[in-house]
Amino acid sequence: MDYANKTRLKLFGRAKFIDLEDAEILARLELPGYRAPVERGVLIHVEAFDWNCPQHITERFTLAQVEEAVAPLRQRIAELEAQLSGAGRQTACLRADLGANYFRLVIQIQ
Repeated sequence: MDYANKTRLKLFGRAKFIDLEDAEILARLELPGYRAPVERGVLIHVEAFDWNCPQHITERFTLAQVEEAVAPLRQRIAELEAQLSGAGRQTACLRADLGANYFRLVIQIQ
């Protein structure tokens, strides 16, 4: 199953279960460095395969893929928040000047 690309491989075949009696085939299933011994296996004789239609496969992504896609958005949000923070200080100063005296309004343009 490949969720990101919305593809799925469907296999059609006959399965044969391999038990401890067939040590030769089980030995071929072992992975180097894996500590547990292989106790059983399934041997599938593939008779046909098909790539499914992606219509009903929901896209799924890893956390790393999502983080990579979202990184530019987070950067832009940080930039906008910094701009708003600076604008907020300017607005606060302007309000302080205008609100210092109820009847006095001084506007100074430079």
